Amino acid sequence: MSRLGAVHIAAKIVEQKRDKLWVAELINGHRVIAFFCSELKKDPIELRIGEWVILEVSPFDLSEGSILSKLN
Repeated sequence: MSRLGAVHIAAKIVEQKRDKLWVAELINGHRVIAFFCSELKKDPIELRIGEWVILEVSPFDLSEGSILSKLN
């Protein structure tokens, strides 16, 4: 479920930091720390470097976002 006022944007996974913590790069080159949303924590998807995902980010803090789904 989406938060009120959140922005959904496509991003490419470029690096894995720790288990279930990723670095995603937006189309404009900005890098964001990405983590699984609460629904995906129960049944996580398999992510690889180079795959595209949908991120939910706050318009006030663009440094981190929640992974909602995989595009590939």
